[in-house]
Amino acid sequence: MILLETTSAVQTLCKDVQHHIHSDPDAFITIDTEFVREKTYWPLLSLVQIGLPEHVYLIDALTPGIDLSDLYVLLQNPAMRKVFHASRQDMEIFYHLTDVMPQNIFDTQIMASLAGLGENIGYEALVKLLLNHQLDKTEQYSQWARRPLSQAQLHYAAADVTHLRAVYRALIQRLKELNRWDWAEEEMLTLYNPKLYKVDPAEAWAKLDLKRVPAKYYGVAQALAELREQLAQAWDVPKNRVIKDQSLYPLMITSASTLTHLKKSAVWEESFDVIADDIWRAIEKGRAQSLNSPHTVLQKSKSSDILDLLKLVIKSVAYDQNLGTSLLATTDDLRTFIQGDPLCRLKHGWRHSLVGTQLDAVIAGHQGVYIEGQNLCLKKP
Repeated sequence: MILLETTSAVQTLCKDVQHHIHSDPDAFITIDTEFVREKTYWPLLSLVQIGLPEHVYLIDALTPGIDLSDLYVLLQNPAMRKVFHASRQDMEIFYHLTDVMPQNIFDTQIMASLAGLGENIGYEALVKLLLNHQLDKTEQYSQWARRPLSQAQLHYAAADVTHLRAVYRALIQRLKELNRWDWAEEEMLTLYNPKLYKVDPAEAWAKLDLKRVPAKYYGVAQALAELREQLAQAWDVPKNRVIKDQSLYPLMITSASTLTHLKKSAVWEESFDVIADDIWRAIEKGRAQSLNSPHTVLQKSKSSDILDLLKLVIKSVAYDQNLGTSLLATTDDLRTFIQGDPLCRLKHGWRHSLVGTQLDAVIAGHQGVYIEGQNLCLKKP
């Protein structure tokens, strides 16, 4: 375990890794990060752990004046495979810092789900399952922004990439034995979608729970959510520091006709004063637009019946293949499938081969669903 606290040390490490690539085309590095984001919108990178066969390097990203440019170049090098576990937040950090997506990424959490080891399995559980080793997670929620880091924190951070090498190799073997390695390669391509890591403020309202909000207020909901996201990003503060969720809903449905009226109403809070004009402009903008739900909705009962039937097919195939149902298809996937969206992931790749063709057959009446004992089965009618 080697702690790096200078730009020159990071540069030397990256040169060594580049040499490692040239000498061994199958070489890979394991990576993890420690970060904090309790008081910020964007995650604050604290530590970067890099695992090589001989050593683990810990880069202190909070060292004053340290330049991680060489590390970012390494992450963007498609010749070097980088192995993460549950990479979404790590990818978000690097994409935000560089505005360029890391390349040649493999995620052992996704690999494990494709290998039938459970959806969203944690690193500790996976290490125990595959390596029969119990990790010490005592420092998992420690203060990663505080300096100096303790030896316990450093050892915890190093362990996160040390065992990841063996986990990755074990999962490769399992996936190849199951003839699912091509599934894994295909699934990793989804990690390069920028929308996973950067919220478009105009689409932020899709994350709101609008079940109890009448549709006539959807336009205001969209405009207020957009404003909140824009300000949170610009100020680098959590969204609830701008407008709390519980305060957002009364603003959506207010009947106030002027900003003065709104300020005198029960929904107004003192913290809104600094953005009062922004809030009122958002409300006026929202009232002027008519929007449908941000989520795909099946209006007809017939389509809803088809959705329920296809969910049974997904459950049947997922059970037979020892896969999680949401890995195979989410409800939104099924809705877009029914509507014939050519971009639906059930119409492409391993999902189409495994279950998409069966869904087509069920909709066309060429295949049925029945119960045998306690199992749900598919058969031709």
